[in-house]
Amino acid sequence: MQADPKDALDAQLLEADQELVSGNPKAAFAKLLDLYPTSEHQDQIRARLLELFSLVGEGDADVMEARRRLASLMF
Repeated sequence: MQADPKDALDAQLLEADQELVSGNPKAAFAKLLDLYPTSEHQDQIRARLLELFSLVGEGDADVMEARRRLASLMF
């Protein structure tokens, strides 16, 4: 029986959430940004990143860096 890709995604999203709660937003962003290019769930990953960005604050240097990377991955 193969693992459901949705379960794997949910695990990755949870890991990113845990990184953020642990005070390491840069690692949370990196985890999701690394996953983004090869995932079939890019919309869900992007949505979670946007949620995390808003929690950290739009003016944060890590958020601004992650936003630039996300934009380059999208276009």
